[in-house]
Amino acid sequence: MVFELESELLSPTVRTDLGEMLAFLHPEFQEISRDGSLTDRSTIIAALSVGQPLPAGGSLQVLAANPLGENMVQLAYRLLAGDGVVLCSSFWHRVDGRWLLRYRQETPSA
Repeated sequence: MVFELESELLSPTVRTDLGEMLAFLHPEFQEISRDGSLTDRSTIIAALSVGQPLPAGGSLQVLAANPLGENMVQLAYRLLAGDGVVLCSSFWHRVDGRWLLRYRQETPSA
C-alpha cells in the first residue's frame, strides 16, 4: 500500500498540484532533500502556491518495507531519476485510517 502511495506521490501530476500534495502529507511532515536541505509542509505549500513544481521522481526499486507497529511503516527504496540514483527512506503514518507521509530522507548514491 505505501509503495503505491509513494509512487503516486512522486508522479508529476501530484507534484505540481498543491491540493494533491497536501492529501499525502502528514501535518508534521519533514524531509531531508538530496541537497541536504530540510523541507517541511509549509515549504511545499509556499513553492506550489507560486507555481514552482516540485521535482518529480523516477522509477522506484523497493529495498525494504518495515512495519513499525500497527500505524507506521518505513519504506526504503532506490529512486532512479534523471539526475542519477537516490536512496530514499520514508515513514508513512496511518492517521484515522489514511496513510500519510510523515518523514522522508533522500541520499544521493555515490
